[in-house]
Amino acid sequence: MRKKYLYLSISFLSFFVLWLISGFFVERTKSPRYPKINGFVNISKIEITSSTNSIVLFNSNNNWYISPENYELDADIAKELFGLLSNFAIVDVVGKVENISSFELDAKSRIKVKISDNKKEHIIYFGKTATTKKHTYLILSNDDNIYLGKGDFYSVLHKPTGEYRSRQILHFKNEDLVSISWNEGGKIFEVYPENGGFKGSWKETKLDSKKFGDFILVINPLYAIDFPQKIPSKNILRKINIKTKNSNFNIIIYDKDNEGDYYVELEGKKEFYKITGFAGNILLRSYTNY
Repeated sequence: MRKKYLYLSISFLSFFVLWLISGFFVERTKSPRYPKINGFVNISKIEITSSTNSIVLFNSNNNWYISPENYELDADIAKELFGLLSNFAIVDVVGKVENISSFELDAKSRIKVKISDNKKEHIIYFGKTATTKKHTYLILSNDDNIYLGKGDFYSVLHKPTGEYRSRQILHFKNEDLVSISWNEGGKIFEVYPENGGFKGSWKETKLDSKKFGDFILVINPLYAIDFPQKIPSKNILRKINIKTKNSNFNIIIYDKDNEGDYYVELEGKKEFYKITGFAGNILLRSYTNY
C-alpha cells in the first residue's frame, strides 16, 4: 500500500511540474497584444507636424492638395505616403516611453501625424527608422509603449514642406490633343495631329516627327524647377495655346533669369513658375525648325 501511495504521489507531482512548465511556455509564447491598426484607406485629411514645420493635406474629388494654398500634392510623394499608410500595422513592442530619445521620439525629433479616417482621428508619433529599413519606431497618444510599425516613414515625413508641392504645371492626354498654336512675327502658326503624326498650318507635308516630338515631350507634362513669388520682367517672349477635347491652356513664356532658366505662367492660375533653359529653348523654337 505504501508503495502504491508513493507511486501515486510521484505521478501527481510529475503531472504538476509538467503543468507548471507547459503553462510557463504557453505564457511566454503568446503573441503580445498590440493596438489593432490594419492600414488607413479612406483618408480625408492628414496633418504632419514637426518641431520646425507643419503641413496639411486634404482630399477633394479623389485629388490631394496642400492647405491653405490648394497646391496639388506631388504625385510621387502621394504614392509613397498613402502606400505606406494603407499597409500600416504595429508589429512589435520595443520599450517604454522613458527611452524615447534613443528612438528619436522626443518632442524635438519626432513627427506627429494626425490622420482623419472615416470621421475618426488617429494620432501617431513617428521616430527613426529601424535597422531593418522596413519599419519605423513610433508611439501612440495615451499609450506608454514604444512600438515598431510596418514601413519606412522617415524619409517621406522628413522631406522639406516645399517638396510636397507638385512641380507639374500642365498635363493632358496626348490622344485628346486638338491643336497647338503660337504667335511668331505677327503670324499665327498652328499644329494639329494627323494620321499618327503632326501637320503644320504653314506646310503641306508633315512636320519632322523627332523635332516636334521633342516639343510634345517637354510640354506634356510641363514641369517647374522653382516657384518664384514674382518675376523681374513681364516681357512676353511667346504665348502658346493648347486645345484639347476638354480644355484650353495658355502658356506664357517670359524672359530668362541670370542662370538661363525661363519664367512662365499658366494663364488663369495667377502664379509663376520657372522652367529649365533647355525646356524653354525647345518651346521657343521657330516654326522653320519643324
